[in-house]
Amino acid sequence: MSTLLSVIIPYYNIDGDLLRACLESVVNQKVLTDEVECLLIDDGSAKSPAAVLEDFPSVRYIRQENKGLGGARNTGIDAARGEHIMFVDSDDTIADGTLKYIVEWCKSADSADILTFGMKYTSAPSCRGDLKEGKRVVKSVEEYLETTNLRASACLYVFRRSLLDAHSCWEKLRFREHFLHEDELFTPQLVVRAKNICISDSVVYFYYKRSGSITTKSDGKHLQKRMEDLKETIDLLYGLRNSKSEARLLDRKIRQLSFDWVAGMIFHGVDDDYLKDSLIWLKETGLYPFKQKGCSASLRILYFLTNRNWGIRFLRVILPVIQRIKPIF
Repeated sequence: MSTLLSVIIPYYNIDGDLLRACLESVVNQKVLTDEVECLLIDDGSAKSPAAVLEDFPSVRYIRQENKGLGGARNTGIDAARGEHIMFVDSDDTIADGTLKYIVEWCKSADSADILTFGMKYTSAPSCRGDLKEGKRVVKSVEEYLETTNLRASACLYVFRRSLLDAHSCWEKLRFREHFLHEDELFTPQLVVRAKNICISDSVVYFYYKRSGSITTKSDGKHLQKRMEDLKETIDLLYGLRNSKSEARLLDRKIRQLSFDWVAGMIFHGVDDDYLKDSLIWLKETGLYPFKQKGCSASLRILYFLTNRNWGIRFLRVILPVIQRIKPIF
């Protein structure tokens, strides 16, 4: 029997209780072990997961020198035996029944190149529950990308491993190593390679928001790298968009990233000169001023304000208020 699904879990110095909860949510599901495998990729951690792994003998453990989250995922991809790939971060969990649901989807008539599903943010560690199956809709990737704000997190997708291979006009796809926006760069390239995508409204993934994680750090050095890496992501995707006709479907995502980059700088209070230079670069690239056509009402207002100097000054005051009500960064 061939392996249908490889679940790849990168690990780096995570608390043992969080790792245990993650592994329990993946391993203790009622699926055939021949159909699903679980890989834990230790990215050069100082904290050994050996004590936790004693209770999970079926997990394949691979240790490597530190390469960052993207590098750990790449190692998992290269070692995986499954026809499909799924990522789970080692401090997150998945709902009970998830793997059975995914395996059945892999075998079903509406099995597309990619499956995407719902997620829930939680401030409670080790949160999980039973999967409640919802509706599934299959769309062409063209329709999906033109009508949907693409979610970046690679953990929200199950995809055919063959999409990562070099074929047609595409080179082999892997994550960028030591890069803070590896998902923002990887996921659009993954989706645009597919022909169709299955959208499920089932809540599968529980994302634990903990202080000190990559996505919550806000110190000056980390913030600077985030801004620089996001600019490079925009530049690389825009270059891809201009060099391959298939990648023109990324227009919506590139505009979204460009706004997120500028809004992030405004929110975090980067100095005016850096912001001005960034807007000049976007304008020269053809991505600024932000186009308001086809956007939601709330985005049209934000784009309108960001396109004006007085609007940027206003956003410096109002964005922190919005963040407290509904986090967007």
